[in-house]
Amino acid sequence: MGDQSTPRDSTLYKNQQNLADYLEFVDIDEFTEWLDDRKLFKGAYDELLECCIIPEEESTKAANAKRGPGPALSRVERRLVEGELFMRQTYSCIEPDKAAWHPEDHYARFLWRVRYANEGLYGIFNGKDLSVSEMNYRVWQVLQRCISKRSPSRQAQSSRNASDPAPVVSPMPTASVQDTVMAGSAEPSAITDERTPDLGASSSSGDIFSQQNISAMAEAFEKSKQPGNSGNLQDLESKSRVDPMDVDEEDDLEPGASNFAL
Repeated sequence: MGDQSTPRDSTLYKNQQNLADYLEFVDIDEFTEWLDDRKLFKGAYDELLECCIIPEEESTKAANAKRGPGPALSRVERRLVEGELFMRQTYSCIEPDKAAWHPEDHYARFLWRVRYANEGLYGIFNGKDLSVSEMNYRVWQVLQRCISKRSPSRQAQSSRNASDPAPVVSPMPTASVQDTVMAGSAEPSAITDERTPDLGASSSSGDIFSQQNISAMAEAFEKSKQPGNSGNLQDLESKSRVDPMDVDEEDDLEPGASNFAL
């Protein structure tokens, strides 16, 4: 099996999308599902956490020190080869004896477990022409991403992001009728409906109850008492009466009502 022609980048793990593309996942969701699969990745990673990484974190925290970088991939690969020579199965046995193990031994077991599982039918290396070195490199990049997310600075940043409240977007104010009028530099009191009747103003000549018409009707009534003048009052009433058919439907407003629809 030949090596990949793609140049190796030791910082590939820092970008999740680039790493998922390099591992040939369809998308981030498929990559996440693979990380959560206990047979393909999570089981080996949990073992490494429990037996090596978490104990190291606790010891450095107790000593008020900073945890240093883990072992280099080249050292882990060398340890893995040596432990599996002559069918020793130091790392490939089901229940290995970890009593005298160093950090490189725990990483070597993790590397063997993930690589071996993913060479199988449902693994990401199945059917691909990849060298052992290339498969180790891919697994190592995934591991480096998982470890980097456990750093105190990354965890503090995640906590801050989770605690920050979402910005509140205030709704745009709805302009009222009065605001609309004021926006036009007009006094609200000056905006009146010319069709709204003014009860305080003098009546027009067409109003049957105007003072002029009342006087005329009284005079006509007196004249109607005289023989031959009975039709004068009816003529005056017919001339001063408002025909309902001549009233626009939009004029049907109560006195004092506004002409603006709310």
